[in-house]
Amino acid sequence: MEVFTDISGQRGASLTRILNAHDEALTDAEILEMLLASDAFESTTAHRLLEKYGSLAAVMHASEAVLLDAGLLPADIGRLKLLRLALRRSLRSAVEGRPLLNGHTPLLEYLSFAMGHQPVEEFRVMFTNHVFVLLHDETMWRGTVNHTPVYPRVIVKRALEVGAVGINLVHNHPSGNMTPSEADIANTDKIVAACKTIGVVVHDHVIVSPVGQYSFRGNGKLTDA
Repeated sequence: MEVFTDISGQRGASLTRILNAHDEALTDAEILEMLLASDAFESTTAHRLLEKYGSLAAVMHASEAVLLDAGLLPADIGRLKLLRLALRRSLRSAVEGRPLLNGHTPLLEYLSFAMGHQPVEEFRVMFTNHVFVLLHDETMWRGTVNHTPVYPRVIVKRALEVGAVGINLVHNHPSGNMTPSEADIANTDKIVAACKTIGVVVHDHVIVSPVGQYSFRGNGKLTDA
């Protein structure tokens, strides 16, 4: 703690508390207050953001325009973005070079963080080799709040380009409803059929949302591997 002995006021107290804190010692509001500590920042802003978006993760993924509207300075928003990037890369490192097995916790954690709080639908494809290790991870399409375009032919072309023998499909439901739509099911069937023509297996299709994940294979909707 000696490094902070020359820092006076609230900032010094906050730094000392951070270094002494256990995982659950600080509330989400306190964490947000400390992340966004600046002369223009008021602690009530943290509570207001959490009340509006429901969680620290949702605030971290809010758009720049929304955060500026809430009164945050560009420097505050930059801190959130850096934290978001650091967490995403940390979670991603837990899946790189390892088999992407169905229901694999590090994989679901990475996908939930990367996509679960996005305001519009995104469609991601994770391309794997013959032992399920990740070769390439790509968000291929972005759409609206309840729809994203999907083109099986493009997925097949990309699989050939990266030399994949398996793929994991992922998309998000911003609404929080994880139930696959008729379009989700139809698109999955088309992708499975298209991939079969080049010997690529669809291992799973996962829907992520702010409240959890839904696995097609885990729920018996994808059994032909």
